[in-house]
Amino acid sequence: MTKITRCVLHNIGHHDLFVELYRDKEISRELGGAPRIGWCRPRSASMSRLGELLLERLDESGATYYGNNSLRLNEPLRLEAGELMFELNERPKDGFISRETFEALNSQVVIHTIYAPLAHEVVLSHEPTELIASSRSRQQNNRPSKLDEIDRFLLILVTAGDEKSSPRLIAQVIQRIIEERWESDLQLRGSNYEVSCEHVNTNPHSIAPSQLLHLENRVLEEAERVAVNHGEDWRECFKLYLSVSSGTTLMISAITLTFAEWSPVMQTIGKARHLLSCTPEHPSRVYRPKERELSSIKEWVAVEESQLNHIGSLAVRELREWRESYLGHRPRRPKELEGHSDEEIFFHRKGLKEVLCVVVIEDRIGVEGEAGSLVPIRGVNLEVSLPTGTLCAERNAISTALCRFPQLQRRDIKAVAVLSLDSSPKLAKLGPCGACEEWLRKVHEVSPGLRIISFGDPSAAQVYIKPALQS
Repeated sequence: MTKITRCVLHNIGHHDLFVELYRDKEISRELGGAPRIGWCRPRSASMSRLGELLLERLDESGATYYGNNSLRLNEPLRLEAGELMFELNERPKDGFISRETFEALNSQVVIHTIYAPLAHEVVLSHEPTELIASSRSRQQNNRPSKLDEIDRFLLILVTAGDEKSSPRLIAQVIQRIIEERWESDLQLRGSNYEVSCEHVNTNPHSIAPSQLLHLENRVLEEAERVAVNHGEDWRECFKLYLSVSSGTTLMISAITLTFAEWSPVMQTIGKARHLLSCTPEHPSRVYRPKERELSSIKEWVAVEESQLNHIGSLAVRELREWRESYLGHRPRRPKELEGHSDEEIFFHRKGLKEVLCVVVIEDRIGVEGEAGSLVPIRGVNLEVSLPTGTLCAERNAISTALCRFPQLQRRDIKAVAVLSLDSSPKLAKLGPCGACEEWLRKVHEVSPGLRIISFGDPSAAQVYIKPALQS
């Protein structure tokens, strides 16, 4: 049996955490009304503070798992009038929010229970059915049936925003709820089930894919681990899921574009943004996610150099140094020399185009220095007017690497940076040709973190990246 590693990115939005609000008993007694207000969600400006208060209360007095991804606080959390702002998310019997309810939301309130329905259904779709009561264990989609089918399950709760309105702390509360479920309800604590949080410190209404590089690096870490254990078969043992039912449109788009090359499974909940129609006391499957696999697309993404990891940064620096050195010795381009001596343009006379490349490899056994150090290898294309006279810069650099490091393996190749010295707009953001792409696909079979880097023009000022090549 092949064990699978499942990695799920769940984007946190305003519909991910609900609190059950009650009026303070004394106020309720004075007004002569029912103390319960209902299930509410925090307004944007209150999310960060609510998360802070809930985490403090969980640390101080703890909570009891209440079922369906909810926690009943051991000591209720009391809030002063106007301290936080909430929206009622239950449908009133008459269809309208009464004046009494509106006033109650703005008075002293008490939180007894916290609830994360969307995350619950997403997590449930990856938990083995053997751990769930028979009435709820109906097999759906690709849900595992037994615990030993899962090598590792990693749920990453993704948030974005500034400190005031960020749901970052809300994600940590949801993390506590899920961990409590795994420990008290399913006895999964200590297994290979893990939940963590990743925050993007930017406005989720103006986010770009380039700002999610650190999130992609987190996924790459998991894929690298699988590749080390399974080699060329790692794709069969690793599956990425994107749960993007809540959050801003641009945040959802950025996550989708960033990970489109991975051909992820999209998990969508159609009623995620509707009024709450499923509670811990009255569970239903209205939030059951539907799954669709996203076909791979190819798109260059402009990035700031500070967003690259150390391998990508080394490739960019070395490529720029290689450019300066090369142009210092060959200041005139082949097209400028056309009509001169054939000898002057011999190595590029077929296409009159020059391409530089840097391949970053890992000196795994310490041939030229400390074992594990990164070494940049330079390459240049050759285009001689012969049937077999073309050698691309990428393959030139790889063959040079093998000459210097005879024990080089595919998994030692970590990044490839390519620059065209031709000013034609058609050669901007030049990537590997078909032949080189085939070579690099073979590298990617065992090196999922392989990064392909290019540039906007011959100055090498603007950096572009692609996620690793997929077959």
